Amino acid sequence: MRLDLHVHLKRSHSLEHLRSTLQKRRLDGIAITNFWNISYAKWVRERLPEYLILVGKEVVSSKGHILAIGIDENIPDFKSPRETIDRVHDQGGIAILPHPFLIYNSVVPAGENSSLPFDAVEIFNYRAAPFLWPNGLAALRFAFTSLPRVANSDAKDIVSIGSCYNDIPGTTAAEVLANLRAGQITRHTEMVWPTPRWAFNFLHLYLTHHKSSNCAICGAVFKRTVFKKTITCEVCGKTRRRRIICPNGHGMCKACRTERDFKQENLRQYRSEMGLEV
Repeated sequence: MRLDLHVHLKRSHSLEHLRSTLQKRRLDGIAITNFWNISYAKWVRERLPEYLILVGKEVVSSKGHILAIGIDENIPDFKSPRETIDRVHDQGGIAILPHPFLIYNSVVPAGENSSLPFDAVEIFNYRAAPFLWPNGLAALRFAFTSLPRVANSDAKDIVSIGSCYNDIPGTTAAEVLANLRAGQITRHTEMVWPTPRWAFNFLHLYLTHHKSSNCAICGAVFKRTVFKKTITCEVCGKTRRRRIICPNGHGMCKACRTERDFKQENLRQYRSEMGLEV
């Protein structure tokens, strides 16, 4: 199986576009690892039976992100890394340490984190490649360990899917996960170098990406502030400190917005499939 085990999909990505990309990249499947919710991954799995779609989630633990692969129930966020991994294993899933030295949102494998029972480590992350140090340090840190090593795209857009992938024996999800645990993996990577053009595009996206997003409550275009402000989610009541905020002071956390948006999109899709008015 030719698999990319770290893919983020948006509901704006059509199934046909995804199918054509998998064909073009000659992939046998992907693990969909969206944040906050696994509903969309399960929705895609039902509609692409010709591919091995592994349901996963990039879990936000208290110390950093953890990839949960091969799960069927949502893994709660903000738990300790060990509790997160235990919950993944309770479902028979695989816990992968992603981009271990990206620093931002990474579970750095040092100190007490060195003994965490991960099933594999992502030693090459396509999106982190231009920063050079995350993948370089990961390759050095895990060069002489028995922990299985994978390479993934961490795609946030369709065109990046399959830029890095893994050859893993097996024809079913259970066989693939078992061989992944056993380290029967051949990695394939694609490098992106930190050219001036890449640096300009990265900085431009970082400074302007909020302009393409709208407040989930009033629809106003988000604005960026110099200093972080405390925002309270009007659904769950949790507070977060953010620089990207609604100009009218509204707040909705990403987890609540994801759940709300999926339910709306799922309803529209259902009505469309049933030939009802959308």
